[in-house]
Amino acid sequence: FDRTLVEPLSKMEVDIKWRSIVNVPIPIIEVTYPGPLLYGFLGVSVELDSAYKRLLDSLDKLVRLMELEVSVINLGIALESTRRRVNALEYELIPQIESAIRSISIKLEELQLETITRLMRIKDIIRGR
Repeated sequence: FDRTLVEPLSKMEVDIKWRSIVNVPIPIIEVTYPGPLLYGFLGVSVELDSAYKRLLDSLDKLVRLMELEVSVINLGIALESTRRRVNALEYELIPQIESAIRSISIKLEELQLETITRLMRIKDIIRGR
């Protein structure tokens, strides 16, 4: 059995950093291949070299896909949280505030009418003398 196909071709280092977009964590994944190929060129076909390069290209694309997937998941979670907050505002808090405004307006109108009535009585009392 050919050891070239079983042993790792090179070592890979993965560095994950996070950045924030609209307060949502988004990953930035960097993959580096620090060392040279770990197989000898003697007795190895050109197809293996080509396959190895395609594998590295596929791995890079897979890493980009993982970045996008995690980003979409995190944005979806943030969007769902924001939607819940908007619903709470729209269906709970805003109606309560509108109701309080109506109650205060009615109370102020009643106080204004009472004040006007009181002033008219005072005026009548002063004229009656």
